[in-house]
Amino acid sequence: MSIDTNFKLLDLYCGEGLASWGYWLSGRFSEIVGIDIDSSMQGKYSFDFINADALSLDYEFLSQFDFIHASPPCQAYSKQTPKDYRDNHMRLIPGTHLMLSASGLPYVIENVEGSSKDLRPNIVLNGHSVGLQIDRRRYFHSSTIKKPIRNIRSAGASHHVHNSMNRDDVIQAMGLQVINKNALSQMTVDGMLQGIPPLMTKFISTRVLAHKVMIGA
Repeated sequence: MSIDTNFKLLDLYCGEGLASWGYWLSGRFSEIVGIDIDSSMQGKYSFDFINADALSLDYEFLSQFDFIHASPPCQAYSKQTPKDYRDNHMRLIPGTHLMLSASGLPYVIENVEGSSKDLRPNIVLNGHSVGLQIDRRRYFHSSTIKKPIRNIRSAGASHHVHNSMNRDDVIQAMGLQVINKNALSQMTVDGMLQGIPPLMTKFISTRVLAHKVMIGA
């Protein structure tokens, strides 16, 4: 069995890298590069990191990669942002769609429920979908799937992830035990709360990249 050892992922608006860890754990990528405009992510992101504006990237740069994930900031769409202040935040999903569609590469864009009009989601997951005891519903647009996936599950016990939780409780609720301990120690609670549970992007990877041979298989 041949193994593709050069499958490269670009993670836009990468933050502290929770999404990247899910893709890495899927076994489908040999290289991951994160892009974020916030230079402070340099020491918290576990993979190769470039401090840049995601929407400033050109085709020559994007074409180095095989797959792109993007999680534009959600403040303009989130119910957690007071309605009167949402217009103070840029709606980055349309520009991200345009850039990634023009690249011709397969991609996934992720965001919160309020983003649906701009995002046009065709995959919807919650924490219970991937074995977590939290709802934490997330919406994805995949450029490659033809049949929408709505995998929303309910569970007897469901916890809410919030700012007053201690670090260990956040790690448990978000399923972050799957991350390398040294890498996890560099992440902040705020970064964890803003991220996607890695088990979600691992799930995404197995669905949209099912045709790829797993690295190390």
